[in-house]
Amino acid sequence: MPIARQLAGLFAVIALSGGLAWALSGPLAAPAPVEPPDIAVAPHPATPLGPEGPLAAFDRRIEAQRRFAEEHPSYLRWDHLAQAYVDRGRASGDYRDYQRAEDALSRSFELAPPGAGPFLRRAVLDATMHRIARLEVDLTALDSVVLMSRGDRETMGSLRADAAFYSGRYDEARTLYAAQLAQARGVASLVAMAQLEWRTGRFDAAAPLLDEAVALDEEDAMRAWALSARAMMERDRGQLEAAITAIRASRALAPESAHLDEIFAELLEARGNDAAALERYQSIAARTESPQAMDGAARILGARGDTIAEGELVTAARQMYEAQIALFPEAAYGHAIDHWLRLEDDIDRTVEIAEGNALARPFGEARTKLAMAYVLAGRMDDAARELDETIESGWSSADTHAVRAIVAERQGDDERAEAERSLAEGIAPGIVERLGWLARGR
Repeated sequence: MPIARQLAGLFAVIALSGGLAWALSGPLAAPAPVEPPDIAVAPHPATPLGPEGPLAAFDRRIEAQRRFAEEHPSYLRWDHLAQAYVDRGRASGDYRDYQRAEDALSRSFELAPPGAGPFLRRAVLDATMHRIARLEVDLTALDSVVLMSRGDRETMGSLRADAAFYSGRYDEARTLYAAQLAQARGVASLVAMAQLEWRTGRFDAAAPLLDEAVALDEEDAMRAWALSARAMMERDRGQLEAAITAIRASRALAPESAHLDEIFAELLEARGNDAAALERYQSIAARTESPQAMDGAARILGARGDTIAEGELVTAARQMYEAQIALFPEAAYGHAIDHWLRLEDDIDRTVEIAEGNALARPFGEARTKLAMAYVLAGRMDDAARELDETIESGWSSADTHAVRAIVAERQGDDERAEAERSLAEGIAPGIVERLGWLARGR
């Protein structure tokens, strides 16, 4: 598989898993009592992995590649082994797989002749783990490489555009994404531009791009990704039923994906279908040990008054997040911050994680969550600064404006508070109510 196609899959989690706290802030005003029917989506034929479990095929491939790399050492073979670990990490969600990939890349560089080595593979791994500063260093080094395939050049373009987006340089990112679309209108480039458009308040521009991406005749994983992007966009503009419809279609194409199941569970929870959401969270946690799924189950059980079960899940999730932070802090912060904002009382640690997240990826979502942490810490001036700079950068999301309304109200600026509430509700009706936990200080 060309590295450009691998990149699209890697960014599925990066680009679309963030920001789910929006959907976890509470039910909508009028939750539907039943789930909508499944959408009929015909997937392409898939090859079953057999009874050993969904990771068995990855393990067989890794074992064979590791043995071959050790017996016949070359930097290319260790590079290929690194990719095998990355693929397993995407399927397992286990950060230790990414650590093994990094170790394999280090071995590859040791074996490579001077000036050679898997720079592009390392850049992709850096992007996957949210290490944007390191990514941009590798991209600069790659600029001097003369002999590079067209696919690798496309991958570099994707990485450079994403680095600009996650660094908060939206105009630069838009220019780079547009250049990619001018070369080829594939799922990856269409979804990337769509995300930029809706995160900067241009939903009308994003929707046709996602429609085009969903309609392309590409493999199931890519079509599922495009549909999950559509679900996230609908969620961000308050259209929860449309979001659930899209994620159902996505899950039909990738029924083994715990990541898509988790999005579905979070959307069900946001709509008020707590029983269905809890069942899914527990199923995901049982088969993947996902701390995000544990968080979801903890929220629902805590709301039911089962504080013992809630506490056990919160403790287990906290330990897993801390283990992830120890391995790859930049990647772990983006998921861990939702846990600390909603479920932990250690405000200093909450601020520390939020600041680390915003330092690693200073785009609007991370800076908004940093502002939330400052609100919980009573640091309203710091929160106002983060939000004002975020809005001035071009970012325009319902939660950013809703949090700014909370801050303005705390500062006694009722006129600004009302204006920001109006903007937030105009983007996503009900967002102010869903962020009631923050206004109340949890």
